[in-house]
Amino acid sequence: MENQHGLDFLTRVGHMVVFIWQNRIMTHMGRPYARAYLIALTTV
Repeated sequence: MENQHGLDFLTRVGHMVVFIWQNRIMTHMGRPYARAYLIALTTV
């Protein structure tokens, strides 16, 4: 029970981190390059 809750929390934190990084990358680089980078990052 407690493990599941911890996993849920980690998943939410991970999504938030990815979301923040996505916004940063989008502003620093071009959109197509950022999207390709994100896809490569999430599939590893």
